[in-house]
Order: sequence, then C-alpha cells, then structure tokens
Amino acid sequence: MLFDADVEDKEVVNYLIGAHAEPLAGQQLFVYGLHRHNGELIDLDRTHLGLSLEGQIDDFEYWLDAGWSFGREDDVDVSGTGVDFLAMYVFKDIPLDPSLFAGIAYGSGDSEPFDGSDGNFRQSGLNDNQTRLNGVTSFRYLGELARFDLSNLVVATAGIGFRPFDRTSIDFVYHRYWQDEKAAFLGPSRLRLTPTGLSSDIGQGFDVVFGFEYFWPLEVKILAGYFHPGEAFMQPAGGAADDAWFILASVKYSF
Repeated sequence: MLFDADVEDKEVVNYLIGAHAEPLAGQQLFVYGLHRHNGELIDLDRTHLGLSLEGQIDDFEYWLDAGWSFGREDDVDVSGTGVDFLAMYVFKDIPLDPSLFAGIAYGSGDSEPFDGSDGNFRQSGLNDNQTRLNGVTSFRYLGELARFDLSNLVVATAGIGFRPFDRTSIDFVYHRYWQDEKAAFLGPSRLRLTPTGLSSDIGQGFDVVFGFEYFWPLEVKILAGYFHPGEAFMQPAGGAADDAWFILASVKYSF
C-alpha cells in the first residue's frame, strides 16, 4: 500500500500519552502511546507504541528508538515495526573536537503484499527525523536530499564532525539505503524515482552540513546533499537513473 504522510496530516485527530523515567544517571527513557484517528483522504484508525532511550557516558552518547504501528487505513489492516539506533563519540581532548558517529535504522516492509494486509512500518506522522549531534545546527539524519520516512527501508549511517570554533561546526555524513522487502514503490520521500521492485538496493547519499552561530543572534546554515540511485532504479533494458544533488544556504536573525 502506498501512502502519503502529508495526506495523513489533514483533519487527523491525535491522542497521545507518555511517561518519562531516568533508569540510570544520565540515561533518559520515554515510553508513549499515540492513536491517530480520521483523515481527509485516508480514514485512519492507527496506533503507535514506542520507547525512546538516550544517554551519555563520559564522551560517548547514544539513542535508541523502537516502535510498533498497527491498526487500519481505510479498509486495510496495517502493522509494522521500526528501530533506530545511533552512537557518537566526541574526542574533546583533540583540536577541532572531532566526533565519530554511526547508526542503523530499520522500518519493516510487507513480505506478503497480496494477503490483504500491509506490513510496512509507519512513523508517527509527528516526526521530523532531525538531530543536532555535536554540531551547532540540526539536520535530517536519514538524508537531507531524499528525506526518507522509515518505511520498508534500512539506512546505515556513518560520519564525522568537527568544531573549528565554539559556535561553528561541520559534519560529513554518509548513508546507504536498502529496502527491507523489494517493492515497486517508496514510502514518503522527496525522490521522484520509482523502483522496479527487482532489487532492494535503493542507493547511497552524502551530506555536508555547515553551521555558523558565532555572531549570535545571526545563524548561518549551509547544506549540500548528494544521492546516487542504486540497482532498484535500474531499468531492465539497462537505463540508469541520474544522480541528484542540491545546495541550500539559509541565514536567520533572531530579534
């Protein structure tokens, strides 16, 4: 089933309950339940259960998110699972405060697409998939150009960041993408490409994120993103999809 998160957000009623705890010093745990009901073009009756654990041990930081989505969309039963883990180590005793980070994110696909139900994982619809890590500016950690939602997708991420000055940072981020189950469609993303369903190799991407806040309240952010399509977009006749890239610069002044 192909779905559109933007369509979901129209006329949807959300019910949210959550609880926060600190199981160990420096470790934060949040558990939640979210129910989404109604919808302008998709009749939602979907529930999300999940937990988020994040913490810091000296110069090592991590987060772990896990979720289960289930319910109905129109007349289709839906159910899926997702996991997102990322760890980072900051070398604070070295010039430029370099940070190394790596993560893996997984959203289930539909292994039996013709059984009348849909096993693709849905994110909550309230997510933005952004984080700041050790830099001064946030970015989309699943990829700035493609901006995937975590549905029928596996994303491996690795990168390195630097802090040349106290309020300046630059991050170099690499992504590798696969479908969990080969399918001839993608979940929500900015890509206009359509996979053939013959391969699970979606492709790879590379982002450069520069943030500058030295003259506060002036903030400067420069993003460069690149995406190389994988074999999932290779046509049987041998035609390959083109690479894509973009550069975005933004300036913000807070009064």
